[in-house]
Order: sequence, then C-alpha cells, then structure tokens
Amino acid sequence: MRLAFFETPEYSPLTGMIDNRALNIALGQGDYAGAIKTADAILKKNFVDLNAHMVAHIGYRQTGNEEKASFHRSIADALLNSIKSTGDGKSTDTAYEVISISEEYAMFRGMGLRPVKQALVNEKGHAFDAITVVDPKTKQEAIIYFNVDKPFSAYGRK
Repeated sequence: MRLAFFETPEYSPLTGMIDNRALNIALGQGDYAGAIKTADAILKKNFVDLNAHMVAHIGYRQTGNEEKASFHRSIADALLNSIKSTGDGKSTDTAYEVISISEEYAMFRGMGLRPVKQALVNEKGHAFDAITVVDPKTKQEAIIYFNVDKPFSAYGRK
C-alpha cells in the first residue's frame, strides 16, 4: 500500500511532516478528541500515514473506543512491518526504504527511540538519512539508515 500510494498524484514528500505538527500538538496537550479528528482528516488524504494511525490508536484508546484503537494499531503495525521488511537499518546496504521522512520518525516512535542527529549520506548513487538515535531507557546510541531515494525523487513531481 505504501509503495502504491507513492505512485499516486496525491503523494507529496512534505505532507507528512507538515501534518504531524498538528497531530503532536493535540496529543501533547492531551486533546485526544482533537488528535483523532486531525488523524482522521490526514487519513482521508493519505491512508498510509503511519503517524496518523499511531496517534489515532492512542486517541481512541484514551477515549475508550477499543475497537477503533485496535483497528488503527493493526494498520500501524502492518505499515511498520512493511518498512522493516525492506532492511534492518544497520548500514546503507541494509537501509530501511521509506516513502517519506515522516515514516522515519514514525519508526522511532514505534521503536521507542529518540532521534538526536541527522546526516545525509550519498553512496553508490543513492541518498540515505543516517539518524543517530538514543534509547531513553538504556541511553545507548545507534545510527539507523534510511534510503530516501523515493522522497527525494518526488520533489517537483506533478
């Protein structure tokens, strides 16, 4: 689904990052109804927005709607697994393939990691985000690699 959406005219490499601000503000303020409303609006435009499904899961869980929370959790898990199936992120050779930068941040949220530094690496004709992350529980740092060829190729696409 993610890769199919990438091919549609509705896809934009920037949409997720812009939309995520509103999601994070509502969630951070404990406005679960507002977070759900924002997530639903995003998902009408982009059903494969991983962050919107994660926030919808949290919002519905916090408001007691376990059925909808479970639905959004299962979609989020499937989208995370889709990304994880592309590699392990430990090197540029095994980088995760993403269709948007916002998927990178959804991965961190799903893995319980905090990004602290980002670098763009060009290697073998491909572009990679090398993100240094910290596990808040162990304080251990690691670098996770993402192939960003798809989002980069979409800039300026009509």
